[in-house]
Amino acid sequence: MFVEKIEITGDINASPSQLVYRSLKNKMSDYYVIQDMNENTLNNTLTIIVSLYRQPSLDMRFSV
Repeated sequence: MFVEKIEITGDINASPSQLVYRSLKNKMSDYYVIQDMNENTLNNTLTIIVSLYRQPSLDMRFSV
């Protein structure tokens, strides 16, 4: 189940995985999907678009 979409902007030389980890460590989600990554060499920034998802609970998956 989709939760939210987040735009993360950081230093172009930073590790993308560290940028994502630091930005999502306080978010409530079961997993995330990186939708897009863009570098802006004029501003030396890296922008990552991430979608957050939650697994449906067992009650929701098996309800009639």
